[in-house]
Amino acid sequence: MIIWICGLSGSGKTTIARAIQQIQAERGRKFLLVDGDEIRDLFGESCQPDRFELSGRRRNAERIDKLVHWFNASGIDVVVSVLSIFPDLLLAHRDSFDEYFEVSLEASLELLQKRDPKGLHSLAVSSGGTDMVGYGIEYERPSRPDLVIDMDSNDTAPMEIAHRVSELIKDQMNGSSKW
Repeated sequence: MIIWICGLSGSGKTTIARAIQQIQAERGRKFLLVDGDEIRDLFGESCQPDRFELSGRRRNAERIDKLVHWFNASGIDVVVSVLSIFPDLLLAHRDSFDEYFEVSLEASLELLQKRDPKGLHSLAVSSGGTDMVGYGIEYERPSRPDLVIDMDSNDTAPMEIAHRVSELIKDQMNGSSKW
């Protein structure tokens, strides 16, 4: 099973992914968390000058995609938290994964600037944000998510959102023995 969580920086992707991972562990099902920032760091991309340019972002997205395919082929369940700015990769998931659930976290730049846990949005505003998705790099929302969560109108705790995602997946799987 692959759960792919998309959204801009600061939208809550990793927090919700960790909560899903915890819920599933409590149910006896382990999920590996693949986070875009962690994969970039793991492969030494954090030191690359183009890491936040479109070319560096594409390289990281393709690396994540290959890793998730490898884990899936090995029977490992994965929850992915990543920007997902390349529509061709997202659309291909529908054909390449048998059990796939896509969540889009939608949030306004105003909300993200208020949250700004890594200081990225304030930096983007002060510097012109040419390499920041949502500012200098366009963010194209996923075209076919299974679930869209409007983070601006949703003050629900991440754990509650994770429970909702888990239950929707369970319903979608029609009571599969894995859930």
